[in-house]
Amino acid sequence: MASNEKNFDVVRRYHFRKNGVVDSQGYDWIGEARYGLYPVELDGKLGFADNNGKIVIPVIYNTEYHINNTIQIGNEEFFNLRKNGLYGLVRHDGTVAVDFCFEGIHLDKLSEGLIPVSINRKWGFVNVKTGKTQIKPEYDEVGPFRGGFAPVCLNHKWGMISSNGILVLEVKYLLESYFEDDFAIVFEGGICRRGPWN
Repeated sequence: MASNEKNFDVVRRYHFRKNGVVDSQGYDWIGEARYGLYPVELDGKLGFADNNGKIVIPVIYNTEYHINNTIQIGNEEFFNLRKNGLYGLVRHDGTVAVDFCFEGIHLDKLSEGLIPVSINRKWGFVNVKTGKTQIKPEYDEVGPFRGGFAPVCLNHKWGMISSNGILVLEVKYLLESYFEDDFAIVFEGGICRRGPWN
């Protein structure tokens, strides 16, 4: 390379355009819109903009995120995002629904308005509507609620709790238990037992 030649860093910027005018703010990446919002990335952080390019959810979140990490409860939609290594939920208007204080959130186990969350490798449940912890994280594993009850696991044994956190089936069974009408289905000693849960 001749001494008078220079290396140039090529920076590609992505922009929104409104009424034929390109906005002045460029992004490192703009993703495909979903739920009316575009994921945007700038300097290694993620946020969301509307179709006018206005930032709705601040560009402050970790980028290891997929646009499908959303849940819907009633008419509200929530993004499962990560900030400073911890997970929380953000409404599509940008307000925080569940604070960023959890090591994990199980979107696929959301049921009856309760979502499993973990702290120190223990699982409990948060009420998505209120954003408050409804069942303290103290289980090794949890399942989704069904009819007001959810399976919980401690030391490789399963039991059941109610939506207010009361243990209704002792944690002593081999496999995940569940309810069917007025009966509990439990697995004990290689045998499936069915009987009135109360």
